[in-house]
Formats: sequence, structure tokens, C-alpha cells
Amino acid sequence: MAQVENQNAGFLIYHTYFFEQLFIDLLIVHPALRRKGVVKALIEYVENNCTSKKIFSSTNKSNESMQHVFDALHYKQSGYIDNLDEGDPEIVFYKEIRS
Repeated sequence: MAQVENQNAGFLIYHTYFFEQLFIDLLIVHPALRRKGVVKALIEYVENNCTSKKIFSSTNKSNESMQHVFDALHYKQSGYIDNLDEGDPEIVFYKEIRS
């Protein structure tokens, strides 16, 4: 959970069920607190406390703002998943974490 000025700003959910790799499953940020670095802080917290060698996540092709976040944090595209949302493929991203 992230806070900005003592207000809950957002949260992140992850798991290790994705081929035994850490997968960021859900990121939620309060609409009034978006574009204030909350997502970046949440992801960096997970990266800094991660015990796996890679982190994966995904977003829809239509979600350009999240794609920019992944690019800014040096995640690389790893593939696509079709047929989850009609006409809007899911893009899978990953980042190797230094030991």
C-alpha cells in the first residue's frame, strides 16, 4: 500500500504462480493521485524486495500509460496474449532483477 499525505494512494498485488516467477497482477491508484509516482514507487518497492530473478506483469495494448510506466522502469516486452479482451491483446512485460 502506498500513501500520499496520509491518504491511501494505491496498492499492488503480486503472486508467484506464473511459472514460479513473481507476477504483478494488479495495480490500483486513487484517481485523484494518479501521475504522482505512486505506481513507480509500488513497483520499485517490489523490485527491491523481490527474491526471484525476474518480475513479470502485463497490460492491455490499449493501456498506453501503463506501457510508458513499464518502459520508464526498463521492463521489456515478452509476448502477447490474444483473446482475453476482444480486439485488445494483453502485452506481457518482464524485467530481470539483479541478485
